[in-house]
Amino acid sequence: MLSVGTSARPYAVHDFSTKADRRQWNSERKVIAFNPAGRRQTRKRRAIVIAPKQLAERIEGVDDFFVPFLSIKSAWEAMIQKLGWPIDGEGGMKPVRRSMGQLLRDAGTPRAWSAEWSNPARKVPTEQIEVQLGHRVIDSVTDLYAGFDPDYQNEATAALEAIIDAIIRLCPGAFSELSEGEK
Repeated sequence: MLSVGTSARPYAVHDFSTKADRRQWNSERKVIAFNPAGRRQTRKRRAIVIAPKQLAERIEGVDDFFVPFLSIKSAWEAMIQKLGWPIDGEGGMKPVRRSMGQLLRDAGTPRAWSAEWSNPARKVPTEQIEVQLGHRVIDSVTDLYAGFDPDYQNEATAALEAIIDAIIRLCPGAFSELSEGEK
C-alpha cells in the first residue's frame, strides 16, 4: 500500500519507519519524509509527500518499519513466485511506481481510470506529480521556521486516494493484512 499510496522509489518505501529518531512520519500533518534524518539525499531523491487517508490510518498502527522484512529482495522474490509474476527483466518493484506516475498524469484526461476522474477539473498539476515522484524539490527556508504545508500536494493526494479506493472496490481485500497462514 505504501508504494501505491505514495509513488515512492521502492527502496525508500522499504526504508520507511515511524520511529521518532528517524523523523520520517509527522502524524499531526500526515506527512511522510522518505529520507530518514541524517541520511544524505542522493541524486535519486526521496520525496516528502502527504499520506493518503487510507495509508495514514495504517501508518498510525505501526511502531517501526512499515515493511517489516529483513530482506526486501527475498520478500519480493517470494511474493512474485507465489503470484506467478515474471521474474527476469519483465517485473520488479518499479512497475508500481511507474504505473502510479502514469495514473497521476492521466487524471483529468480521457485516459483516466474512471469517468469521474476524466473530468479536466481533476487534472493533477505536473509540478505535483514531479514532487510526488521525487523529481522536483520544493526547497524553502520558510520550511525551517514554519511547519510543512500539507496542502501543497492536494490534487496529487486526492488522486492517490481515489486510486486506492478504486483498487479496494475492484479487488476487495487488496490492502488487508494477510492472515498468518497466507504469509
